[in-house]
Parts: sequence; structure tokens; C-alpha cells
Amino acid sequence: MNQPLRTGAASGVRLSRAQSLLLTTALASVAAGLFAPGVVLAADECGAAQQGVVTCGDTGNPYSDGIEYVTPAVDPTQDPGLDPAAPVYDLTVNLDPGVAVERADGAGVALIGFNNGAVTLNGGSGASIAVTGTGSIGVLASTSAGDITINTSSLTA
Repeated sequence: MNQPLRTGAASGVRLSRAQSLLLTTALASVAAGLFAPGVVLAADECGAAQQGVVTCGDTGNPYSDGIEYVTPAVDPTQDPGLDPAAPVYDLTVNLDPGVAVERADGAGVALIGFNNGAVTLNGGSGASIAVTGTGSIGVLASTSAGDITINTSSLTA
């Protein structure tokens, strides 16, 4: 299933260059914080996103290092985290029924949307996200201007 392609500003919304740089800098700061020493997330834990869609199965249980994805660039040679003009796919992460994310410190699931890309998390029946520890976050989702959708029935922090 093809996902909408996102480039530039969201439809009907015009951002000044300063606003665009501010949003990009803010997202880059969040992303940089995720990769700081002592913060371990499993980037692409469930495999590479195919046109922005990835599905995590229960064979990886428990996902003790968390699950982290960013909106993928349409052109894999471009880096949407560094190039605010790089076109990206919207990101959808699906957790199959029975998937268990059990993170001791940090974010259970982190989804970052660069360049107006939307991010969606869909938790299947019986999928669970549980985090423990000071400052832990069950689901962290951030975009520059795209939509954020979280569908999960079990989140424990």
C-alpha cells in the first residue's frame, strides 16, 4: 500500500524559512537526544520500512531496547533529518497481536516525522507497551508539521 508522499509545507500551511528551520532544529534535537549516550533504542528493530510501512511481529518479543523509526526518505541517498526539502513517506508502524515492548529506561516506541511526514502507531489486539524507570516514556511521537496518530489498547508506564 503506497503512503502519501510529503514534501515541503503541509497543504494550506505556509511556513517562513525561519519557522521551517526552527521546526527542523527542534526535531533534530529530539532525534539527537534519542541517540545520546546511555539512550539505547532499537532503530529499525522490525526491519526497514517499505514505503513508510513496517510491521513488528511477536517473534522479537520482548522488545527490551524499544522500537524506533523515522519517516523514510523517498530517495534513500537523502537524509530528511539534515535536508528539510527531502521528500519523505508517511510512517506507519504496526504492532502485530501479542507484541510486547518492555523497556527499562527510555521510550518504548519512538516515532519521528521529518519534513511534514505523518507518523502512525497501530497496536494490534494484545500488543503491549510497558516502560519503567525515571523519565521513561511509553510512546514518543514528534513531527515537524505532519499528523500524529496513536492507536494502542495497552500502555503501562
